[in-house]
Parts: sequence; structure tokens; C-alpha cells
Amino acid sequence: MKIIELIQRVQSLYSKGVQSDDSRLTSRHIYNKLISSNNFLTNKKLSKNINLSDNYYYNLKIEIENSPLFKDICILPATCNISKSICQIPDVQIFKNKYIIKFISSLDGEVKFNYIDFNNLKYLSGNKYTKNKQWYFIKDKYIYFIHSYKMKKVIINAYFKDITQALTYNCNDDYKCIDILEQEFPTDDDMIEPIIELTLKELVSEFSVIREDLTNDNKDSLLQNSK
Repeated sequence: MKIIELIQRVQSLYSKGVQSDDSRLTSRHIYNKLISSNNFLTNKKLSKNINLSDNYYYNLKIEIENSPLFKDICILPATCNISKSICQIPDVQIFKNKYIIKFISSLDGEVKFNYIDFNNLKYLSGNKYTKNKQWYFIKDKYIYFIHSYKMKKVIINAYFKDITQALTYNCNDDYKCIDILEQEFPTDDDMIEPIIELTLKELVSEFSVIREDLTNDNKDSLLQNSK
């Protein structure tokens, strides 16, 4: 379902089909709740060992450049190529302290990078079986690459916490042509209703003790009297 359609459904259900012109329930607020609900339900899925479908993942091309940092992790510094993303990457969803990244590869898919935790880098150079493999690690929201063979761009296929961050990625010129609201919301069809239900529950709870102006006059009306 498109983002705009999902927002409109929540707005309609919340307002019981009548949206006041001066309602404080904005599309942005609804969207933020939809994202948090989706992430929460996704983690519940993962906790039951249910694999996520491709609907949750997004391909993002990122530019990389040579980096002088972390050269000491290479057993052969003269031939070791360390690169990093030019921009910080959008937030990637985390489950049990692991990033939900399906793969990071070269643009043609021929080279796949293996993940290594930043704290384990010190062991890399001493492992003769893995020292020449392609690796990536994330530090301060930048991705670093080991043995990147002087690549200029790579593809990251990941479940981003907020798909709009990926769609409007600063290093991606294509985002200027994207209508965010017309993009598909990153979830499965059978999760739409649970996400809407949880979002409405959170919104009603949040505004249940707040006065909201539901009519186009100068008087406030109590939210609980209108739902």
C-alpha cells in the first residue's frame, strides 16, 4: 500500500470519516506512528524466527571514497584499500544488536562484502583465512569497507527504520524526482491491518487527555467526547 493511502486510512478512521480542517493530527505525525508500529511488529516477527520478505528491504546506492582511517587493521597496509561512505547512511533497523542488512555489494553484484563488528576488527589481520576477504563495518553512521578495490559506489540492501530517509538520501540525486507519498510502505500486505490498529491505539492513547479542536470554530472539544 502506498504511504499516502495508509496515512489517509488512519486519518479517516481516527476522525471517523470527517477530518477537521484544524485537526492537530498531521500527516507527519501519523506517518511517524506508522513507522514505529511497523518497526515494533517487525521485531516481533523476527523474534519468532520469521524471515522478512523483500518488501521490507530497499536498495540504496552509496558513494564511497578512500579513507586513511583504520589502516592498522590490515596485515599488508600497502595493498589494503580502506574506503568509507561519503555521507552518513540512513538509520538501519537493528534486531538483537545486529543490523538488518541483507547484503552490500558492488554495483554489478560480483563482489559481496561481509559484515564485521567494529570491536572485532583487531582480530581481522591475524586471521589468515579471512584477511583478504571483503568486509564492511559501521561506525558513527558511516560504512567502512576493507578491500573495496577502489570502488566508487556500492549497493546496500537493508531494512531502514524510516524509508523516507533512504528515499531522500543526501548522496542520491535521484531523490529529487521521487514523490515520497506515492511510494510503497515497507511491509507485507497481511501486516497492514495490524499496523493500522496499533497506530490508532497509540494515537487515541496519546490524545485521550488532550483537548483537540475538531470543529471550525473558536471552541475546543474534548477528544474523548468525539471518538
